[in-house]
Amino acid sequence: MKPIRIIADAHIPFLTGKLEPFAEISYLPGIDITPEKITNADALLIRTRTKINEALLKNTSVSMVASATIGLDHVDLNFCQHAGITVHNVPGCNAGSVAQYVIAGILHYAVQQRISLKDYTLGIIGVGNVGKKVADFAKAIGLNLLLNDPPRAAIEGSANFVDLDYLLQHSDIISLHVPLNVSGKFATYNLVNESFAGLMKRNALFINTSRGEVVKEEVLFDLLKSVKISGAILDVWKNEPNLNTELANLALIATPHIAGYSINGKAAATQGIIEHTANFFGFNKQFIEPIKLPSPPHEFITISEEERTFEQALYAYVSHSYNITADSLALKNDFSNFEKLRNNYPVRHEFYNFSIENEIRNAEIRNSLLQLGFQFK
Repeated sequence: MKPIRIIADAHIPFLTGKLEPFAEISYLPGIDITPEKITNADALLIRTRTKINEALLKNTSVSMVASATIGLDHVDLNFCQHAGITVHNVPGCNAGSVAQYVIAGILHYAVQQRISLKDYTLGIIGVGNVGKKVADFAKAIGLNLLLNDPPRAAIEGSANFVDLDYLLQHSDIISLHVPLNVSGKFATYNLVNESFAGLMKRNALFINTSRGEVVKEEVLFDLLKSVKISGAILDVWKNEPNLNTELANLALIATPHIAGYSINGKAAATQGIIEHTANFFGFNKQFIEPIKLPSPPHEFITISEEERTFEQALYAYVSHSYNITADSLALKNDFSNFEKLRNNYPVRHEFYNFSIENEIRNAEIRNSLLQLGFQFK
């Protein structure tokens, strides 16, 4: 019986050695996964950098594609369906990581602007796995919420949701967590356009961690340049890795598509595609080594309880787990390093990996940190 041949993106972490007992595996950079390299492959394990379509897969023996991502906008699902190719992704694998990124960005903004988040409303557009986690964390730091999700509202009813116009007119912070749908009833391509911008509150904060193509970038650029909104936190861009540097320079935070790149999110994504591959080919999963993660180097947090606002106190603990401004500075220092920064992203642990050692007498601050997932000794 011929061995199963798998081509895997070399930048999928924790994958090396896991499936080798069952298959022949070759590792390539995502952009180097080309038709010539995969002619005899049975499966592809990929990230967003590999575009799955007829041009890539025609005349190959590929029968399964597993993407270590939550979305599949880089995959031509219609072609795969007609060609009999099974496609898997890992929905929700990085929800905690993206929520950590969003909360770190909001707290950075709140401290910088000296605002009270209890007076602010966060509008979440797209309330799937990631949007729901962001909503949970947002409640933990005192934000009011408005939720918009037309596909869910169509199924569940509109009781828990508001329409987009209302959300834009009443939200002080707007965060996008939608899939990229180029067409159809729930299309999101260029969702952020002139009419969207015209309804936003003046001085709103805009956050996008979904897909760059959801935003008409020239519209967002005009909003920032004319100071009609107070700032933007941007992790995704059109034409990655060749991002719009003028827009990035105007953003409060600009990062190279790493919001979901916590070590926990990466491990969950890799574990997901390992399981999909094992199930598809009938590998015995009990012989697959589990992924083991290291503890954070500064796992235990001790911060003196000095006079701080609620937002300043939370930011002190959150930035210990994740310094979002460092990621932004790294990109803004040299935009040509986008792909290098993404592929060599340093280890980042999520909130629940950290334990707070000092006493926190303020019950409100303590409860918020508990809801974010921090541990207490």
